[in-house]
Amino acid sequence: MARRLIFLLVGLGWSMGVWAAPASREPANLDALKEEIRVYVDSGSYREDITAVAVEATAWLERRAAQGGQRLTVIFDLDETLISNWSHMKEMGFGYVPGAWTIWVQSGQAAAIEPVQAVYRLARRLGIAVIFITGRPERD
Repeated sequence: MARRLIFLLVGLGWSMGVWAAPASREPANLDALKEEIRVYVDSGSYREDITAVAVEATAWLERRAAQGGQRLTVIFDLDETLISNWSHMKEMGFGYVPGAWTIWVQSGQAAAIEPVQAVYRLARRLGIAVIFITGRPERD
């Protein structure tokens, strides 16, 4: 499931020209790419893709938990997996501004990504151990 989500995200970035462009052509315009991302998220397509992966993850967790056996564990990243910083990223023009990021994190405004939160809740109900990972510093 995690591999599928990673492939989905990498595939989306690749298909939008974010990570690779043939050397024989000029790179895509950054503003055009930002607009593609805005349209993708704001149109609901991003949410639909997350929901589809969450449905698959839910089915897999239910099947795997029913098998029993070893102690199961699921790992969730925080940013853009369990919680969304979309409004902040959009406001910052997709740039990282350390001071603004710190204020954003401390504000606690990042919204839960509901389909993934439902997978988390299912894991807890099924008695599956949950581990959170993040690139955030300890203070955050």
